[in-house]
Amino acid sequence: MSGIGQLSKGMVVVHDNKRDGQARIGIVSDDNTYMPLDWPTASLPFDLEALDIFPGKPNQFIAMESSGKCYQLRYNPRNNSVTLKKEFQIPGIKKPMNLEGIAIFTIGGNLWIAWGDRGKNQFPATLYWGRLNVYNSKVEPAGSHSFSVSFPKNDVRHLSDMDITKDGTCWVSSASDPGDDGPFDSAVYRLGLFKQNGRTIQFIPKNIGQPFKIYKGHKIEAITLENGRLTCATDDENAGASLLLQPIN
Repeated sequence: MSGIGQLSKGMVVVHDNKRDGQARIGIVSDDNTYMPLDWPTASLPFDLEALDIFPGKPNQFIAMESSGKCYQLRYNPRNNSVTLKKEFQIPGIKKPMNLEGIAIFTIGGNLWIAWGDRGKNQFPATLYWGRLNVYNSKVEPAGSHSFSVSFPKNDVRHLSDMDITKDGTCWVSSASDPGDDGPFDSAVYRLGLFKQNGRTIQFIPKNIGQPFKIYKGHKIEAITLENGRLTCATDDENAGASLLLQPIN
């Protein structure tokens, strides 16, 4: 699992699969049963790495490829189908950027979107943000912040996913990825806080050196926070996938 979001019932997940015949999206029910869903178009996405739910619209979400190509989707729980509403591109993406996280949030009555380039080893990750206009599928960049994490130490992706809670707190996961057989390690951080600043927003970094929690033996590639609970989803390659649900207070 490479992206995850909380639906009205259960959770929706995406997968970073690249071959025909492999699942791109699925549902995890409240009893932790997984069911793959059909992608809504004949052309399949390539390397879906992130997903987030629209604030106040629990069955509508955006899934994003590592290239920054975004799919605005709606899930219908009555027939377990997904509908594609729009496609759009995150601006300013150039090699060797590799996006791993996306978050949609509201501050000051405006809709904002944040996305993260994962970084690697000595190269820091970068968090970007901008205003999101869903009617014309336009993203207006407004700022960025680069950072490196203190854990994991080796083969590190400084950002493997992200989420932003209602109070503006930005959470990120980081992960080590030495290959399909691991060994993997991960950590989750409270990276900082988004606040309104006039007609725009500002990001205030906080405590990046102090992990909220360290997870040994797993590669966390997806996180979501809802109702005081942190859900982590892993892509442990040849070892499969797992979910971890825990309170954050």
